[in-house]
Amino acid sequence: MFGHLKHGIFPDNLKIAKVTPIFKQGSRSSCNNYRPISVLSALSKIFERCILYRLLFYLTYEDILVPNRYGFRSVMITVDCLVDLIDEITKLPLTKKIMPFPYFYLSKAFDTVNHSILLSKLDMVYEILKISGLGLT
Repeated sequence: MFGHLKHGIFPDNLKIAKVTPIFKQGSRSSCNNYRPISVLSALSKIFERCILYRLLFYLTYEDILVPNRYGFRSVMITVDCLVDLIDEITKLPLTKKIMPFPYFYLSKAFDTVNHSILLSKLDMVYEILKISGLGLT
């Protein structure tokens, strides 16, 4: 197994998984309403963990990851990302720069949102931006 690590190869026999479709909601005849659950062997998960630790050690040691990369890092949390985002937004009037915002495709997640609450929150954000001079035109 460790010979495979040395050569950067994930053994084929550890790639075998039992995949079970789990129904989410909606029509049972639509494939989009199912999510796949893959069950891998315990040895495969251990091997994955070894690779993860080696990769993270290398990326950290070589200083490859940018400081504001938040996803999949144990020391970075969502709050850090939000604090940095709010900090950048509040600096905008001073720098006269435009900040692009990422667009996420969350079709199923949006369906679960209470739209009246969402609209009231967006109204509050718009009012705050308008008061601070960052209103949308």
